[in-house]
Amino acid sequence: MFSKIFAPFVIVFIAYLNTSCGTQSKDENVAGVKHFYFEFVDEVQNEITIEIINEVSKHMVQYDYIMSEESAAKGWPFYGNVERGTRVLKTEMMPPHSNVNRLSPISKLTNYDDDEHILKVVYTIKAINELAINIDKKSYSWHNDEWQSFSQKMSTTFEIDTPKQEDLIDKISKTLIRYTFK
Repeated sequence: MFSKIFAPFVIVFIAYLNTSCGTQSKDENVAGVKHFYFEFVDEVQNEITIEIINEVSKHMVQYDYIMSEESAAKGWPFYGNVERGTRVLKTEMMPPHSNVNRLSPISKLTNYDDDEHILKVVYTIKAINELAINIDKKSYSWHNDEWQSFSQKMSTTFEIDTPKQEDLIDKISKTLIRYTFK
């Protein structure tokens, strides 16, 4: 009689262990998410920089970004696009990369949690002259209830006197997205 009661329990318990162990090992292979919340500081504030900020912001949030063998083989900007929220396996990424990179406006950040991989990136736009701007990128991580420097400042110059504004927006978007993950 004991074996009739015990046998179903053992079967259910073994099934539970197999399911939980299988789930855990699958999750270990899924890439984490490094979430960058961005903001622009516009020290120029003219029509061109306002448009750049609006359009580049739209580009940044369209996808999640990964570094893979395939994207590296294509060349600059070296990252690949995946639909936001897509589960990506670490094996699909090029070592040492193991996180999907996600960009969101700083206004979307509602919870500062030391346990999450949250970073803030600030892009500062400065005028060089009437034909060029400089954009500085600086990243910060959240520790001990404050933003602390995470990376050194990177600066890039862009010629803004171009007949094709969409090409300029594309170049700035790709550059800032790429440099954010450095």
